[in-house]
Amino acid sequence: MQRGGWARAVRAVERTSGQTGPARCRSHTRYGHGFTLIELVVVLTVLAVAAGLIVPRIGSSLSRQELHEAAERLALTARMVREVAIVRGSPMVIQIDLDRGGYMACRRGKDGRYVPLQASWIKPVRWPESVRAAEIRLADGTSATKGTHRVNFDADGSSSGGAIRLVSGERERMVVIRSGNGQALAGAPDEIALTQDEYDLGD
Repeated sequence: MQRGGWARAVRAVERTSGQTGPARCRSHTRYGHGFTLIELVVVLTVLAVAAGLIVPRIGSSLSRQELHEAAERLALTARMVREVAIVRGSPMVIQIDLDRGGYMACRRGKDGRYVPLQASWIKPVRWPESVRAAEIRLADGTSATKGTHRVNFDADGSSSGGAIRLVSGERERMVVIRSGNGQALAGAPDEIALTQDEYDLGD
């Protein structure tokens, strides 16, 4: 009785295994496909092409933003230096270093020399690597592409004036400091109207 029951149990298990085993295998075979080598190559090629299109656009957008911010910040610094000269009643200058690519606000010391202005809200600035000052022209008509140059601000708010051309790749922004009232403007070259006593930085 026991042997017969055991034999029937074994046969039942064998029948159950025979029914479910192949079904499971078929299910795995149907839904478990991976990518073929050709499919992987195609996907990687598409991703590489997409990356090649996107990365230059990101870099170009970043350079354009850096150029815009560099010009606006220089103009803002000029306005601040002008206000300091008026409030203190003493001359101030912006010293622009074309070789190192930056500028700082300076005041005239007791010995007549210009020293950096010590203030938490106006510090020396270095332009990012993507931006450089291509040229500066001063009120006396001189122009330069290298060296250190000063734009002066007097206690009455007037300025010696200057025009600085900043470039990043093929893009340009210009900062103009008016020689009469010391007003500072930043924008694309065709956006800023220069008066005849100022300096056209065109070729």
